[in-house]
Amino acid sequence: MGRAIFKMGDDQYLEWSTVVDSPVTLIMPRSEAVARWGEVRVARADCRGHSFQDNYYGGRYTTPEELIGCCNRAGPNEETLTLKALMRRFGSRDAYESFQFESGDRIEHGYVGGDGFWVEHEEMKIV
Repeated sequence: MGRAIFKMGDDQYLEWSTVVDSPVTLIMPRSEAVARWGEVRVARADCRGHSFQDNYYGGRYTTPEELIGCCNRAGPNEETLTLKALMRRFGSRDAYESFQFESGDRIEHGYVGGDGFWVEHEEMKIV
């Protein structure tokens, strides 16, 4: 697997790793993203929401909101962060280093039995 650029909002881009399931850069403006990764990859993120060349994750997760519930260990201890918390944490170096949880920042998933395997849920609990 690898890395993709995600368009997080107007003039907001970051690089997401499918290995660590978390951003590996801070949020940056489009001009900085183009300088770093090139116009083609950033334009693909503009069009699709991400820069994957294929239908990564089976084409199911194409927006930041969809990715958040699936493949997200962006919290300080690999917690699943809400989109709002992720945007706050990766907004700047100071924010990243001083990140503190607020109510509603984490998404909890459920387990099946005692085997520890995750299941996908339509509904996730935000805590």
